[in-house]
Parts: sequence; C-alpha cells; structure tokens
Amino acid sequence: MGVCDHSHIMAADPRGRNRVPTSDRRERPRCECLFTNRLLVCKVLVTCGLSALGDTRWRFDERGSRTVHAAAAHRSARRGGRSFAADQERPQMSARWKLLLSAFTVTLTLACCVGAASARNISTSNQNFRIVWTPMTITSTAGVECDVTMEGSFHYRTIVKSDSLIGFITKAVTNQASCRNGNFFALNGREVLAGAIAPQTLPWHVRYESFTGTLPNITTVQIKIIDLSYLITTFGGFACLYKSTAAAPAVGHFTVVLGTIVGFQWRNERAIPLFNGPVCPAVATLANQGEVTLLGTTTRIRLTLI
Repeated sequence: MGVCDHSHIMAADPRGRNRVPTSDRRERPRCECLFTNRLLVCKVLVTCGLSALGDTRWRFDERGSRTVHAAAAHRSARRGGRSFAADQERPQMSARWKLLLSAFTVTLTLACCVGAASARNISTSNQNFRIVWTPMTITSTAGVECDVTMEGSFHYRTIVKSDSLIGFITKAVTNQASCRNGNFFALNGREVLAGAIAPQTLPWHVRYESFTGTLPNITTVQIKIIDLSYLITTFGGFACLYKSTAAAPAVGHFTVVLGTIVGFQWRNERAIPLFNGPVCPAVATLANQGEVTLLGTTTRIRLTLI
C-alpha cells in the first residue's frame, strides 16, 4: 500500500487543529479520508481496509458528521501509550464502524440477491390476450395495409426466460374492407379466398426470444411466431403466400411501460420467407404496432418479474 496523503484533511481544517505531522505520513496507507456522511465512510472501510481506518481516530456527532483526531492519537502513540480519551473513544468508534459495515454489506447483498432472483421468470396478470392493428402492413411487391385482429394465450401466467414455446395465436382475422394497396388473407380456415375457404394453419406457435431493459424494469419482451401464414394479393394480379418458419420466424415485441403491456410491435427487419407464388419477392416484412388488451375487455395486462 502507498503513502497516505492527509493533505485533504488539512485543507478541510485551515486552522490546523487536526493536522497530521509530516513525519507520520510515510507510515499511513493511502486512502480516501474526507467523507460527509456515513454511507461514504463505509466506502472507506471497503476500499482501505480496517488497518487503514485504525490509523486515524474518527468521531461522529449527532448529525452524522465526523471529525478527525489524528494528531492527538499520533502524539500519544509516540509517547508509547494512549490518552484516556482515546481509550474511551475506541470501543465506541469500533462499534459504529461495525454497524456501518454491517448495514452496507446487508444492503449490497440484498441488492445482488434481488437482481439475481428477479432475472429468472416473467409473470403476467392474465394468460389470454388480444392484439388489434389499425392497420398492420405487409410489404412484398408493395406495402399492403389492413386492419388485423389476433387473439391468443400464454400456456402459463409465469414465463420462463428461455427459448421455449410459451403460447399460441389461436385466431387471426383481417378486415378486408379496410385494406389499401391490395389485400392479404390469414390462412385461418375461415376467410374466403377466390370463392373458397382459406386453408387452416392455426394455431401459430409463440416462442420467447429475449427482453430489453435494465432489471427490474423491463421495457420489451420479444417473441417469435412460427407458422404465421398470409396470402398477399396486389392490384397487379400477383398472389404470394408467405409463411414464417422456425428458421425464419415472424418477430415482434410486447412494449412494456411501467409494468403494463401497452402494445405489440413487429420487427420489420426480421422478414418471413416466401412459401409459394410465381414472380414474388423472396421475403415479406411485417410492420406497425398493435394495441394489446385482455381478451374480451379493454383491460391492460400487467407484467412483473418474479
């Protein structure tokens, strides 16, 4: 350990009552000596160690301020003994340091434990959800906009943060009257396509992917949707079928504000592949944010860490 520099003590005490003799500075380990409250004193204890703190006498007044009585202690040590006042002060100071160290250690330990525990699972206030886009955009040869409603459920109210199946999309409906620049149809077994019922591809699989934010405050929960299937038709007469796969899923995230899920946003940089169709682009992208509520109500879904 280096030489302790007490110059900042002397700067704090311009009248020199608490000055440390120059000859004694070589014997002192380097540490931070000026602190204005008990929490920062704990930092000295952790940084410098008990041996450094033992070289200087500290006293706290009723407001938590401390004064340094180093010179008197050094003079007493050079005489080969301690003053009666120093002997009386040591037990009291030792007890206070132990209390401060204990409080600091407990606080740090609890913070670490809470952070580790809260990182494990996500809990939702309800398993059933509805997402409404007005509109949702699918872009292949052109950007087609339609109002869309999707409904689904989580398998459990507790979601383990790992790449796993966490739920299903069980309903997907397109409002054809709202479409612009063409049309798109969900392959849901109920929409009419060219006079025939569209094939059934539901349920679509929902898998957890990741989250963003600083624990315990999550800002997004990202999911992957596999088997999502839409047939896009444009005014040019082209029909292109796009279907997400495990290798190229449709990806979006639930937006979380103050513990409440307020929306679902597609990640348009994560494209889904072409499944069938002549003269069609190889991929299509999904865009826009939909409103998320509890199924059948306008109630928001809460999200917490457990």
